[in-house]
Amino acid sequence: MNGRTWRRLDDDKDKRIRNLLLSNGGTELPCHADFERWRIQLEDSTFTSYTSGVIYSTPTSSPTVQRIWSEIDEIVGFQYEPPTRNWLFGLDEAGKGEIFGSIFVAGVAFPKDLFFQLQKILNFADTKSRKRSLQYWQGVYQGTISLDKEKVKVHAVRIPPASVDSENLRKLLDRAYIKVIDKILGELKTVDVRIVVDDYMLEKDMQDKMLELKRMGVETIAEHDADQNYLEVKAASVIAKYLREKEIDEIRNNKEFQIDGLTIGTGSSNNPETLKWLKAWHKSNKSWPWFVRKTFRTIAIIEGRKPSKRKFK
Repeated sequence: MNGRTWRRLDDDKDKRIRNLLLSNGGTELPCHADFERWRIQLEDSTFTSYTSGVIYSTPTSSPTVQRIWSEIDEIVGFQYEPPTRNWLFGLDEAGKGEIFGSIFVAGVAFPKDLFFQLQKILNFADTKSRKRSLQYWQGVYQGTISLDKEKVKVHAVRIPPASVDSENLRKLLDRAYIKVIDKILGELKTVDVRIVVDDYMLEKDMQDKMLELKRMGVETIAEHDADQNYLEVKAASVIAKYLREKEIDEIRNNKEFQIDGLTIGTGSSNNPETLKWLKAWHKSNKSWPWFVRKTFRTIAIIEGRKPSKRKFK
């Protein structure tokens, strides 16, 4: 059982939830930091309210706490931007800034009647976290795609490391995003859709695509950190994250890519094991494997050469 998170809470909802917990036998606890409003223990779960408008409840096996969770859901209502069309379609990518592996661009579309069910599945998923296991992401992924296999539409495009090294990154993303949009919109066969894209600084092709969709009657939105405000983008972010973690896990467990007892780690430039692996592999005089992005600054420094300017424009 995972914990639960509620977001976008105003002072009134925060107060109502606090009173609900106390009236059901909750006990006030001391706060641990200035950014906490209150802490309440209810049976085996601790509820913490944050000044950012978030409340988090730790995992529980208590039927009472699970009942309280449902009552909180009713108080909170929409934790993301509410539906404005019958279909909600979000797009996001994972792996853009990493040294190893592919970029995965994913799209997820679902009807608005599945909004609250999907919100419960995705509320606790933090796709920026590096601490979660592949099994965790697989569970969230399966929960998303199996919610209603007839209604939930999913498609993803993989951008391999060689393409990231040799081509303009944002143009690569444009092409991948457009492929995902065309595939899923073709299945939906309707323009009663809200499409939200996590804005990576769209290039001309994607800008033109968004204008084309708008003229067709589709609602289009491009926003930085859109997964924080739009449930459909959060769903796409989870799909992309799972596909990315699955690929990295397969590389990490492949003995062909282990050296001096080291695996590739997380594939991030700030991961100690990844840096140790890079140095050991380079010292062995072996060619870099297919998954290493050779144009990245970290690789240039290890090779003792001047970093080249990345192709963003």
